[in-house]
Amino acid sequence: MRLASLDRDGLLLVHDTAQHTALLAIEAGDVDKIAWSRGGSYLAGLNTDSGFVEVWDDSGDAIFTSTPTYLPQYGADFDWKDDRYLLRWVWGEFTTTDVWDAASGRVIGHPDAGQAGDLAYSPDGHFLAAGRCIYNAGCTEIGFLASWQTTVVEWSPDSQWLAIGSWNHGTSAKAPAWIINANTGDMARELGEFHRVVTQIAWSKDGSKLLVMDSANELTMWDPHSGQLLARSTAHTQVGNIAAWRTDGSMIAAPNTIESANVWDTSTGSLIAALGGHHQPVTELDWQPGGSLLATRGGDWFQSADTDLRVWDSNQNSRLIAVIPHDTMIADVAWSPDGTILASAVRGNTISLWNAQSQQLEPPITTLETETLLGIQWSAQRDIISTSQISSGNGGFVALWDVDSGNRIQGGFPRTASDWVWTREGQLVWTNWGHYVHGGVPAAYLRRYGWNWL
Repeated sequence: MRLASLDRDGLLLVHDTAQHTALLAIEAGDVDKIAWSRGGSYLAGLNTDSGFVEVWDDSGDAIFTSTPTYLPQYGADFDWKDDRYLLRWVWGEFTTTDVWDAASGRVIGHPDAGQAGDLAYSPDGHFLAAGRCIYNAGCTEIGFLASWQTTVVEWSPDSQWLAIGSWNHGTSAKAPAWIINANTGDMARELGEFHRVVTQIAWSKDGSKLLVMDSANELTMWDPHSGQLLARSTAHTQVGNIAAWRTDGSMIAAPNTIESANVWDTSTGSLIAALGGHHQPVTELDWQPGGSLLATRGGDWFQSADTDLRVWDSNQNSRLIAVIPHDTMIADVAWSPDGTILASAVRGNTISLWNAQSQQLEPPITTLETETLLGIQWSAQRDIISTSQISSGNGGFVALWDVDSGNRIQGGFPRTASDWVWTREGQLVWTNWGHYVHGGVPAAYLRRYGWNWL
């Protein structure tokens, strides 16, 4: 397995994670974001301020570079469609886009992203929704999505349908949302009207339900195939995730405005339970993978008087089964892939491990006193926890921890990182700390909560 890392000096290293040896060292210059192609044949780097992109093959040879014609006003981003095609979009008064064939370095299209600039590949990679249009893999337009300005573009899990949201300038104006047939580009149905801006859309795992949030923080649940409104709620969404589907899709949890969360039956839209007891609005909802337990926490990473993590059992009328105390603010929460362990990191130097089977705390993982935890993720094999941290005089970095022993895993990994992810193959990819935005908030923190305008 290979690991790509980028340090603060612009050196891109590719490691053999089994042997802990460096395979390649590439001078990446001002690149501040990296991404493997889906099959690992190519590695792309991007400067999110200038839009400059460079692509290397798996031997480290540069294939092509590109600088956009117009410098971005609001940043740039990119995404791999598969193991070959790379999409870059540059935000400005009008978003510009480019799609390359990485094998040849040839530009194959410029999808029109419109003014909002929301782009999304379908899960199967066969279609690209960009602004008001839908394209096939060869960047040929096959449908016109809407005459309105789009704000949100979300694919159904089976790639057959596309849900899009819009916005309207007027102070009391209404903005619609639509369901689009991906194969024809035709509108299948319109889902009511929403307050000014449709801000978020989320499909259930099986594609049978759809959540829509507007700028008034009203959360509605729909049947996307009939257009029927199933449920409605006002939610607190200043920080955190708006809703979470239970793994089997039978229930959904969403925060409300009175320091609690609601659990709905998705088959009927009826309210099952209100989960109270928090001292601040609920900002995190995490369902146990493949199970019935739901973890909730209130407050946010910056300031919070609510330091308890609560666990509820939805198979027992959403009964509260555990209150996990912490000494200070909770920075992040993550279930293990098999759903047996709930890990929670405080804004200090401790990772708590709660065993779902025994309903007891296991020995915690403790970092150095000079290190502050920001986030945690599990490896797919459940044997390693990765953490993003900051340390006095050392900036941001990622550390790896053996779950069973609690020991830090040594092995020559760079100590400057902020944004990271585990792949299904057990690959860990991270980028450097990069720049700070929003009053000094780390970029990785903002990305975690879905603010994708970096």
